[in-house]
Amino acid sequence: MACEVQDYLNRVGARIRWARGRTYLLRELSDHIEDQRSAFEAQGLPPEEALNRAVAEMGDPEEVGDALNALHRPGRSWAPALWALLAGGIGVLCVLAGLSPGALLPHLVSLSLGMGLMFLLRLTDLGRVSARLGRGTLPLTVALSLLGFILMEAAPISARGTHGGSGPLLLALGLFTPALFALALLRLRGIHGFWLWALSPLMYLLAAPAAVYPSITTALLLGGAMLLTASAAVCLGWFQGPKWVGLVSLWAPTAGLTGLFLSLFPHLTRWTAFFHPEADPEGFGWFFLLLRRVLWQGDAQAAAQYLQDTGWSGDPQFSLLTLSARLGRPVMLLALGALLLFGALCLWRVRRLHSAAGKLLAHGLFWPLFLQAAGSWLYNAGLSPFSMSLPFPFFSYGPWAMAADFALLGLLLALFRMDPLLRDGPIPARQPFSLRELLLPPLEEDGWEG
Repeated sequence: MACEVQDYLNRVGARIRWARGRTYLLRELSDHIEDQRSAFEAQGLPPEEALNRAVAEMGDPEEVGDALNALHRPGRSWAPALWALLAGGIGVLCVLAGLSPGALLPHLVSLSLGMGLMFLLRLTDLGRVSARLGRGTLPLTVALSLLGFILMEAAPISARGTHGGSGPLLLALGLFTPALFALALLRLRGIHGFWLWALSPLMYLLAAPAAVYPSITTALLLGGAMLLTASAAVCLGWFQGPKWVGLVSLWAPTAGLTGLFLSLFPHLTRWTAFFHPEADPEGFGWFFLLLRRVLWQGDAQAAAQYLQDTGWSGDPQFSLLTLSARLGRPVMLLALGALLLFGALCLWRVRRLHSAAGKLLAHGLFWPLFLQAAGSWLYNAGLSPFSMSLPFPFFSYGPWAMAADFALLGLLLALFRMDPLLRDGPIPARQPFSLRELLLPPLEEDGWEG
């Protein structure tokens, strides 16, 4: 009897061209046959006859295979990647023009590595990765964050600099934290939204390595990406109860903790310089005044002064600002348009995903990219009091950040590609909430199939 089923599956599989899809689809078909066989046996049919009728119910194998092949093909969404490569190429060329010959090689190597990772990781089966991590996802995420915190704390101050040492590498790896956080959220499907307040300390813990850098911007970036990812999960109905309860449970404690954290931030003088730059003409206020004269007023004298003080050989982090000083204020508007178009393309494609779990993980991959770009643009435009420790490579520079961002984009493309095969399982029946359930949800209650 098993040979008959296998022969049927082989004939169906021969018509399915997508090798990765063939595995999933034949497994689903085999499960359907088994369910139908059990139903026929429950009606009193002998096992062999029940199996024959179950196979016959599936239909002609060639026709079934052709239908499955037509409906299940790799999803293609190259628009975000092509736009990022175009904008990234322009940004990299602008940055490379201001680097010394010795600094060109690591940037070119990182760009090549990032593009290679993007094309390789787009073949990743994130559904299978999630299933294999199982209940260990959240403990693994916390362990990696603590390891990063220890490495950052143990590193000498000189190794934490933006342009050298281990700090930039660890911060670039930290950009994957929201994706791991999204994988952990997959295990919490079905809990009541009221308990989401417990995620606020977790998000702060996962962003802790960036705070030790110290990089207040990166810590806020990672925390914001995780907060928006969890909010997307609430809006997708991932948790029980009214959505407004889940959103309030997420945002209220997070806003309180963030306000407390910023009030303890030692560089409060930068806030004063940002809102009242005229009160700090010799410190940060001087930079904000100069920047606003360049961009907001189009002052040619201020632009000349900026180029004289920094120029192409200064800090390449401000390539957008340098371009604006040289070519005019439309440069910033074009960069903003490119940023918004990239975000719109990604969110439009994420919305079209069929699986809620796929959408949730896509948010965990998208928001670090978009917020990093937005933060860099805001700082270059004089609209942010924080510096950007990890500039956005599509419009700026950064060897490790460049590779990490294109790798994130590759994983996002992998979700788009595997979308035809992703399935949401039934919502698990949850018992009253416990801390053990948050840390180690039952493996058999995983809600992502495929």
